[in-house]
Amino acid sequence: MELPLILSGPILRRVEPGLVSVWVALSKACSVQLSLFEGLAKAGDTPKFSRDADKVDAVAIGDKLHIAVVMMKLTGGHGLKAGQAYSS
Repeated sequence: MELPLILSGPILRRVEPGLVSVWVALSKACSVQLSLFEGLAKAGDTPKFSRDADKVDAVAIGDKLHIAVVMMKLTGGHGLKAGQAYSS
């Protein structure tokens, strides 16, 4: 039986006006990048926040379990606003 790529998540670990941390469990080794959208994202939408520097490689915990935690620091006065919905 083939497992899906995403086993669990993405799950928010921490959210501050200038920082977002997201956890995900995967069935295969891969790189994970976090992109944040204002409101509910649809296919083809441009992310509000996304940077290649925020890519991380998942860490192998077992043959079919890899964990990644991606942190994105929001700088330059472009932080998250209270009461605004975001999606990833």
